[in-house]
Amino acid sequence: MTSRPMRMAGPALAAALVLPALAATPAGAEEEIIGSGEYRMSCAPCHGAGGRGDGPVAEFLEGGAPDLTTLSERNDGDFPFRQVVQMIDGRIDVRAHGGRDMPVWGRRYAAEIGGPDQQWDSLATEQLVRGRILELVNYLQAIQQPSDGNGPLLSARPEGEGTMQNGAAAAED
Repeated sequence: MTSRPMRMAGPALAAALVLPALAATPAGAEEEIIGSGEYRMSCAPCHGAGGRGDGPVAEFLEGGAPDLTTLSERNDGDFPFRQVVQMIDGRIDVRAHGGRDMPVWGRRYAAEIGGPDQQWDSLATEQLVRGRILELVNYLQAIQQPSDGNGPLLSARPEGEGTMQNGAAAAED
């Protein structure tokens, strides 16, 4: 039979662990776009916090860093999903893109995930690499600007449709 203090310890311990986490996220805080953390860590030094090619490292790159918020605009309004995946991954040579100043993130991510101390099988490593790349692509798609410059494409709500968030349509309330 468990004593009363021991029975009370479970809920008290759970509350002590959960309440600080809830307090750390303010009510009504805007949901972070999937991939934004990966973008800040991997891309922002060159492409800038807003993706406009104005990061602190851009001035040292031959030709600078491209504006990533206009990928759709530069492709007749369509986000070039496959080309963006290939460019970020970099393990497949894409001749149409010319020279490559950008790191080969696919190789770099694979090395981080399956480093010398890890015994990951190649399929699991590849799935994790692709997941990180897809996070970045999701974020880049979310920050696309319309040609009139009036804000991100995914924040607009067409008449009679749900809003776009994290790359997927949300249902009407």
